Formats: sequence, structure tokens, C-alpha cells
Amino acid sequence: MLQTCNASIKVWNWALAAWNKQYDEYKEGNRDKKPNASSLSKEFTNVWRSEIPWLVEVQAKSYRETFRNLNSAWANFFRGLKQGRKVGSPQFKSVKDRRKSFYVHNQQIKEDWPNRIHIAGIGWLKLRRDRRFGANIVAGRVSYDGLRWHLSLQFDYTPKRICKQGAIGVDRGGVNSIADSNGNLVQVPIDRKIENRIKRHQRKLSRKKKGSNNYKKQRSRLAKLLRRVADKRENIIHAATKDLAQYEAIFIEDLDIQKMTKKGKKSISKSVLNSAPFEIERQLGYKSSWSGSELLKVPSYYTSQRCNECGHICEQNRHGQIFECVMCGFQENADISAARNILHVGISGEDLTETFNQQELTCQSGV
Repeated sequence: MLQTCNASIKVWNWALAAWNKQYDEYKEGNRDKKPNASSLSKEFTNVWRSEIPWLVEVQAKSYRETFRNLNSAWANFFRGLKQGRKVGSPQFKSVKDRRKSFYVHNQQIKEDWPNRIHIAGIGWLKLRRDRRFGANIVAGRVSYDGLRWHLSLQFDYTPKRICKQGAIGVDRGGVNSIADSNGNLVQVPIDRKIENRIKRHQRKLSRKKKGSNNYKKQRSRLAKLLRRVADKRENIIHAATKDLAQYEAIFIEDLDIQKMTKKGKKSISKSVLNSAPFEIERQLGYKSSWSGSELLKVPSYYTSQRCNECGHICEQNRHGQIFECVMCGFQENADISAARNILHVGISGEDLTETFNQQELTCQSGV
């Protein structure tokens, strides 16, 4: 399996180098068409036996999908440029990366439900969970996280629509990972003992010689601790997003995660990253599509400073995790208040920036 992962990485690097070369030729006028997955695959067929002869030892279908993946990566890059989004271009990969994976074609999969499944080149595998629905397997992917191997299967399946009536607002933060407009709070706790153990193992790893057996053993110990933290976080977030995705409309803030975690705000960055705001958005995105609901983004300006009772917006309204309006004295948990403001903006379409500016003008005129 590691050999197949490394083969996929090797083919990716070859394809990316060939893509860059063909694209430069296209810009210079020495080539009629832009590079694509088909042209790269044809060129690779003519050279792989001489350049990468050991590929005969792995399943060809596992690394042939790499060309389509690269084509999709470049398409996403150019689409992001047109839309003004920051999207990184495809980069070369290293076989030393801890996370690896390879594609599994549906022709490589043999079913024996509900107890096991056969993958060509790997063998029979026991299933941890019975199949929960009847559908055809489209494809699969075997991945390695540096500690364990995982097999994920893609099914051709149309889920049942189970969305509830109504809408809900969701606020993502550092102290409370999720706060909704119904008053529910979800936290991803930080285990200080494990955090201290991780720091100690990181220091030990930094003193080992890279590539040595002791380095690999220490890296494995560190990976186990990091995996424990990630498993707890994923379990909590999956349970919370499953319930939220059942509402007809889910409103979240349009956050700039990179700005929130920029250098100079180490304590804020760590708490925000531990809460995994991007992972929450990602899970809500695909789970809402399953349940037939809609995930909508609203501007994040002044949602944490607006009073739900009188509508007054002021920076002094919020004191840490306590919201207390300086105008009417209304008190509430700050994250729940922000979630209700997100719901208000999503339903009403009110521009809180414009509302704030009007209040400022009113105060300056003395009316």
C-alpha cells in the first residue's frame, strides 16, 4: 500500500512537471492546445516504462486517476483566480509526507456484504460497520494518516430528505466551537495533559536525526497523540453538525480564517484552530446537501456587538463571553447572542454596517 501511495506521488510529480512544460510552450505559441489529462496520459504511456519501470508492481488504475486529479486542481486554481479567491496552485509532493493516499477503481472492488470487502492487490478486509443503505460503489480511496490505514467508499446514493422546519444561526469561535441561535453551545475541550505530552514528544523528535530508526519511532509516538486529539475533535464536530444540518436554512458567518489565525495572535490562533471553524463549515456544507437544506453565509461585521433586544450596536456591549447592552442592559452569552444576530441578518437581510453608521450619525447630531 505504501508502494502504491508512492507511485501515485511519483506520477503526480511527473504529470505536474509535464503540465508546466506544456503550458509554457502553449504561452510561447509552440503548442496549439493547453495541457489536459488526456494529453498527459498519452505522453506518460510512451515514457513510463523507461523512466519509472517499477510501476509494473502496482495497480495501474490506482495511479492513472492522478491525471484527472491534476486536471481538476488546475481547473479549481483558474476558477479561483477569476472569482478573486485565494487558491493555491498545484504543488509537488514528497514521499516523506506523513499523509498519503491512492485511488481505488470500482473494478478493483469485490463485495461480500455485510462482513467484508476485497480490494485488488490488498486482499479481503473486514468491515467495522455494516452497510447502512443499498447503492452501487462508484470508487474508493485508501489513505494513510501516518498511523492508521483507512478505506473510504463512494456510493451512488440519493439520501432521504430529513430537514426540519425553520432556520438556525451558527456562530463559530475559540471558546465555544459552535453556538447556535437556539441557545446550544458545543466546545472542543483542550486536554492540557495531552498537550504537554505532545510538546515533550515534539522536543524529543527535534533532537533525533532525520531518517534514523529512532526518528521514525518517535514520530510514530507523536502521531498517536496527535491522532487522539484529532479523533476527539472530529467526533464532537460530527455529532453537532449532524443535528444542525437538519434545518432548512443554516446561516453562518463569512469568516476569514487566515486573518483570524495570523501571526501575532498566538493564543487566539491556537483556540480558533482547535475549534476547527473550516472543518465545521465543510461538514455543514455536504451534510446540508444530503438533508436538502441550504447553507448560507452572512457578513460577519458587528454580529458580536449588536443587541438582540434593542438593536443597538456598540463595541462596549461585549465583555469576553458576556454580552451586556450599554443601552438597555440586556445580558446574554456572547456567542449565543452572535448566533442570533447571524440568524437575524440571514432572514432580514439587514446590513449591520449601514445600521452602525446611522447610529453614529444620530449620536453626532445629538438627536
